[in-house]
Amino acid sequence: VNGVPATSGVASAPVSLNTDTTTVYTTVTAADGVTKKTYAILVTRLPSKNALLTKLKITPQTGLTIVPGPDYVDYTASVFMPTSSISVIPTAQDAAATITVNGMPATSGVASTPVSLNTDTTTVYTTVTAADGTTRKTYAILVTRVPSNNALLSAIKITPAAALTVVPGVDYVDYKASVFMPTSSISVIPTAQDAWATITVNGMPATSGVASAPVSLNTDTTTIYTTVTAGDGTTRKTYAIKVTRVSSNNALLTAIKLTPATGLTIVSGTDYVDYKASVFMPTSSVRVTATAQDAAATITVNGMPATSGVASAPVSLNTDTTTVYTTVTAADGTTKKTYAILVTRVPSNNALLTAIKLTPNATLIVKPGTNYIDYETTVSNSTSSISLTATTQDATATLKVNGVTATSGVASGPVSLNADTTTVYTTVTAGDGTTKKTYAILVTRLAPPGVVMQYQPLESPITNTAIVVHQNVSPNGDGNSDALVIEGIAAHPDNKLQIMSRSGALVYEAKGYDNATKSFDGHSSTNGKLQQPGTYFYSLEYKDGNETKHKTGFIVLKY
Repeated sequence: VNGVPATSGVASAPVSLNTDTTTVYTTVTAADGVTKKTYAILVTRLPSKNALLTKLKITPQTGLTIVPGPDYVDYTASVFMPTSSISVIPTAQDAAATITVNGMPATSGVASTPVSLNTDTTTVYTTVTAADGTTRKTYAILVTRVPSNNALLSAIKITPAAALTVVPGVDYVDYKASVFMPTSSISVIPTAQDAWATITVNGMPATSGVASAPVSLNTDTTTIYTTVTAGDGTTRKTYAIKVTRVSSNNALLTAIKLTPATGLTIVSGTDYVDYKASVFMPTSSVRVTATAQDAAATITVNGMPATSGVASAPVSLNTDTTTVYTTVTAADGTTKKTYAILVTRVPSNNALLTAIKLTPNATLIVKPGTNYIDYETTVSNSTSSISLTATTQDATATLKVNGVTATSGVASGPVSLNADTTTVYTTVTAGDGTTKKTYAILVTRLAPPGVVMQYQPLESPITNTAIVVHQNVSPNGDGNSDALVIEGIAAHPDNKLQIMSRSGALVYEAKGYDNATKSFDGHSSTNGKLQQPGTYFYSLEYKDGNETKHKTGFIVLKY
């Protein structure tokens, strides 16, 4: 067969065919080896007439039902209303056949381009054209969109957030949840699987994925029903949540501070939080202002009841260290947390005066000098001595006038004056025994009557209690500039101090600022928060006799 040996009655080896015509020669040679006869077959290949499908389906997947119709095969199919388009997956018997779906080319065994669906019925035509280009068969699918019967939720939760636990019950799904007693209402956030489904929460319409209107809670238990109605308007499923209100176990504080104000440093200890703090020796008691996270919690300070956000009763301090315990009991009456503050009294570094004056009385003028404050004044020639009355801000500070011990607020011993000028030095030593400030007064005796003396007239007279605002505030517990010091402010109790940030926000305000019971140590007077280091601006208004005076400037806060 085409020159290849073959066996009588048995199929020859395959003979490849051309795309159009092929002649296949079968030559028979007789047993004599001479006689031969040839049989020639002209084989012509024709295009296939196969326009059949082996398989037809749609996606999203749904069953196809054959029905009578004018096409080669007619089907019906139903999809739920949310489905707005389908694709057809046709598989041809003959790989050479071509396919269209609603006139658009499609590939055998592959999903077609999506076909948009009408709101009611849509006919989708799949046409198969055989390789001969003539033979065609059409498969028609009548697709009907029907309302969904999907009444399922994909998620359900409540807010304020609480865990939902599935429990046995008569509803489609029953849950239980617990919330703390301060919670008087909750909202349900149900999410439907089907966008066409509708939802109610305790009979009130709700939106899928959105918190419902708040549902008020009873003092003990409340059952909240979430009902989902499918798009068909008939299928319903109910999800019930039994919510129980329980007493809170929250025994936490949002803030704690001391009065007089001082910084608290967290240290290791056996209590929930342990702090340490330092106050200067004149401070014999402190108050604790503790603010609970939960309004239903109760607070005691060293066993005495206290009110959240309000300064406690004074706690007396030992001469060295005192531990002040703040105990918060949660609303459940069981959960407790203790915040301990170890308060150490340290010698004061306050070497400031609140007032200084001379006897006989003379006006003191502040002038530049090398001492903490330098003054100058004049007295009559007949005045041969003076006494000086200096009043310390801190009762533990000590005084010396020209090296002689003096008592705060009491006139010193007489200081003899030279015939021309005499400098009188007042040295204040703070309670720490180290910090010292010197106030120097240059006293000039005027010339006797009839004697002309040349001297520079005094300028800018001020009161004996000049206001000096210290610019450095560094509340780091080292006893040096831990709070804002305003010299002379004690002589002007009718005052108001405001401190603003660089942006103009008010961070501290006090009336009757006195460097002790009211002092700025970096904490805001509005919310108690420790302020960031940086530059702040102050405005001080105070009464000097009948005159109201103002002083402004800046301070630098650093830690």
